[in-house]
Amino acid sequence: MKTETLILLFCSNTESRRIKAIFNVLIGKKTVSNLFWGLNYNILGYLDAFHGLDFTDLTTALKDLSKQGMIETPADNFVKLTSAGQAAKERLLSKLTGVNDIQIASEYDVSLFKRRIVLATQIVSEYSFGNSKYYPQSIDMLNDSLVKSWFVNNKGDDLVLAMKSLWTTVFSEMPTTLADSYARSLVGHNLFGQTINQIASNNEMTNPEAWLWMYIGDCLLLKTMLTRKDERFSLLMRGLHKELISKSTQSTYDIFIQNDRLSLVQIANKRGVKSTTVREHLLEWAILADNPIPVFKRVLSPALIKQLDSKAPKLVVDWKYTGSIEEQFHIDFFEFRMYQIMRSRNIDGR
Repeated sequence: MKTETLILLFCSNTESRRIKAIFNVLIGKKTVSNLFWGLNYNILGYLDAFHGLDFTDLTTALKDLSKQGMIETPADNFVKLTSAGQAAKERLLSKLTGVNDIQIASEYDVSLFKRRIVLATQIVSEYSFGNSKYYPQSIDMLNDSLVKSWFVNNKGDDLVLAMKSLWTTVFSEMPTTLADSYARSLVGHNLFGQTINQIASNNEMTNPEAWLWMYIGDCLLLKTMLTRKDERFSLLMRGLHKELISKSTQSTYDIFIQNDRLSLVQIANKRGVKSTTVREHLLEWAILADNPIPVFKRVLSPALIKQLDSKAPKLVVDWKYTGSIEEQFHIDFFEFRMYQIMRSRNIDGR
C-alpha cells in the first residue's frame, strides 16, 4: 500500500511521531497543530505534496507494519520505527533516489501538470504523424480546453521539435533507469503507456514503490520546466503555483503588523472573525513565514522569553502547557505555543 511506504519514509526510529499529523501535513491540512508537528518533524517541505491522496487505509497499514515488525505497536496515534523498519526505510531511500525532489510538489500542483503534459505530448505525437483519428487522454473540461488552446496557438513543425527537445532535456536530467521507465509510461502515436503494474514488474519494485518513483519523475519534470522557462509551454504552467500562506492569514498579519496598538480582539472585529481565528493565523504565520520575527517580537517580550528560557526543557516541544505554567508566567496557550515555535525555528525573537 502507498500508505505503508509513506509511513516508512516519514516516521523515525529515534522518536515517536503523531502519525495523523504527518499525513495531514502531506495532504495539506494546515491546522496549527498539524503545522507545529510538521515543523518539529522537519517535514514542512512536503506540506501538501501528496494532496488528494486517500489515507483511509491508515489503520490497516499500521496494523500490517506492526505485524511485520516494522513499527512499534502504535499507542495514541504515535508511531516509531523499529530497527527493521529503519532498515526498510534505508533500502527504500537507496532504491528511490530523489525523494527530496518531491518537495517541489509543496509549491506547485505537480499532478495537474503531469496530466496536462501527458495530454499535450500525445496530441503533438499524433500531429507529427498526421493522425487526427485517435482517442485523446482526458483531464476535465477546463484543462482539456486549456491544452487544446495551447496546441492550436502553437501548432506547427517547430512545436514537434520543441516537444522533442523538452523531453530530451527532461530525460537527460533523470537517472537513466527512471528516464527509461518514465518514457515508457507516456502515451503517443501507437504508444499506449506502461502501467504502474508493468513498471513495477520490469524494475523489481512493489506497486507503491513504482508509484512513488514515477511521482519523483513528475517532480523532476516540473523542475526542468521551471528552469527552461520556454514561453511556448507557459500556458501549460498556468495556475500551478500554490500559496503557502492563505490570503486570510496574510490579511490578518497585515493588520497586525501595521497597527501595533490594536489588540487581538480589535483585529478580530476589524476582520470580522473570531479572536481565536486571529491567534491561529498568527501562529500559522510564525510557522510558515520566511520572516516571522516581527510576530515573535510583538507577542513575546524579551523579559518573558528570558523567563521561559530559564525553565524550558532541552526539547521545547516536550514542554506541556499546564495551569502551573499559566500561573507562573502569566501567559495563555497562544503565547506559550508562540514561544515553542520560535525556539523550534531556532530564532531569537528579542
